[in-house]
Amino acid sequence: MASQWNKQDLFAGNSLFLFSPRYTREHPERVQEWIDRAASHPFGPEDRDIALRRIGMIAAHDTLADLPSVDRPTLVLCSEQNHCAPLPLSEEIAAAIPGAELVVRPDAGELIELEMPERFAELVKVFIGRHT
Repeated sequence: MASQWNKQDLFAGNSLFLFSPRYTREHPERVQEWIDRAASHPFGPEDRDIALRRIGMIAAHDTLADLPSVDRPTLVLCSEQNHCAPLPLSEEIAAAIPGAELVVRPDAGELIELEMPERFAELVKVFIGRHT
């Protein structure tokens, strides 16, 4: 479907997976601003092909076996409304990284940093503060 949609429709469709239903309902103007901003970027003739290949690369990407070698403090931040990287995947990632901290927000989607920027910044700030 992505190969046949215009940019506005494509990003409107993406927004259904990137924002939580509550955020979309409570802040439709912010979601529309995100759609409009994303759709306003110039598109070159090769961009549609690149975007479709990127979707395939994301779907095929699997480095789970490499995660036990991560030796730095790691924060895995997810929300229960994340449809792109659902909670079970974040739990699997956190379990694979030695000492990783998993923080789960019940009230956001994939773009948690846009839905709740202050809370996101605070979570990251506290994590970094504990590890510096």
